Amino acid sequence: MLGIVLSKQSIRERDQIISMFGVDTGKISLLARGMKKLTSRNAGAAEPYTFVNFDWVPGKEYAYLTNIIPIIPFSDIRSTYEKSMMAGIVVAILDRFLEERDVDRMIFKLLREFLQTLEQVEETNIALVDSFVMKLLRIHGIAPELTASVLGGMSHLSMKQAMLMDGRKWELGLSFDHGGIVSPREAQALRREGRVVHVITSEDIDMLEVLGRVTFSVLSDFVRDGYARGAHEMLYLWYRYMVARSIPDWQQFFSEKIQEAPARRRQ
Repeated sequence: MLGIVLSKQSIRERDQIISMFGVDTGKISLLARGMKKLTSRNAGAAEPYTFVNFDWVPGKEYAYLTNIIPIIPFSDIRSTYEKSMMAGIVVAILDRFLEERDVDRMIFKLLREFLQTLEQVEETNIALVDSFVMKLLRIHGIAPELTASVLGGMSHLSMKQAMLMDGRKWELGLSFDHGGIVSPREAQALRREGRVVHVITSEDIDMLEVLGRVTFSVLSDFVRDGYARGAHEMLYLWYRYMVARSIPDWQQFFSEKIQEAPARRRQ
């Protein structure tokens, strides 16, 4: 059956636990006996974000990996430091997000499309990872409502038009408790009640909409002039609020590793 490797963890002297995202199994943890042996014919296929064909059998304590054959190794991703970092971040996000044996073909398709696009693009942008996360939240029905106020129903477009007529830049709100954006007046009322409402700009709302709706292959057309950090910050705060097993800020992690890369190459 088809799957994508999410992670691997060494146990005992020669064995590994492979976290596999199978199209028909969902995420499944498989014990791979002897995988760490230098002569193991399966070892190279069990690297994270490899698209594979695999077989497994149930067991008392573990399910066992019996065969694994690489289909798409994503060689260009592995040979490009920035791409390999982004692919690693995405599979780490999914490994913590997915429940064991929870089959989700839409998320499997999303991951496959992300990796295929990352393999082909010439220029990388961390916005690709944010787009993956936004789409993931949408599939699970926990993305923020961005098209209209979750309280009064005023559309974001109407808010933008009112801002133009008013001649001032409004401070819109993002309410985690209520599930989406609110108007400035609604945000003020919520804050008077002691509720936490984050300030979000109209531009960041537009960018989050782009991240969630456009395909990975055309995303670069929308972020080529720079990617607003505000949109990422709002997305990461939302992700941490909604997802129990979240990971550290991937944009900060990515930036730190990229800065370390030149020094590592000089050594």
